[in-house]
Amino acid sequence: MDYETRKRLATQRQKIIQMLIDAGDDGVTNTELSKISLRYGGHINEMGRQGYKYKKLNIGGGVYRYWLLSVPSQIRIPENAHDIFMDQVEKRCGEDMSAEVSEIFEELYFHAVRKNGWYLREMETEQQMKWDLN
Repeated sequence: MDYETRKRLATQRQKIIQMLIDAGDDGVTNTELSKISLRYGGHINEMGRQGYKYKKLNIGGGVYRYWLLSVPSQIRIPENAHDIFMDQVEKRCGEDMSAEVSEIFEELYFHAVRKNGWYLREMETEQQMKWDLN
């Protein structure tokens, strides 16, 4: 992805964040978000990965309303899933197996990625830990 594309996507995401902030308790519909970017869903998912918390409600007829619940104090940059996977292979199976798995990935042009929505599970775990402390 070139610099101009990254810059445009970041700007679209900032506009979406600002729209959600400005909307407050009223929230914003997907039809409103699509005026900023037709790929608003990708921006919303990226926001979740970065630590933004939001709520999504199906209000019918293919229309959803989004609310921004909290803005992270620091943007989270998640570690590369492939690197995490390879580290776990090495820890559990040793360096030889890790090297072999790495070769297989290279030969097949594979790369490990997280499942969609993985960050939601992580947020639930963080919330549960907070509850356990109280």
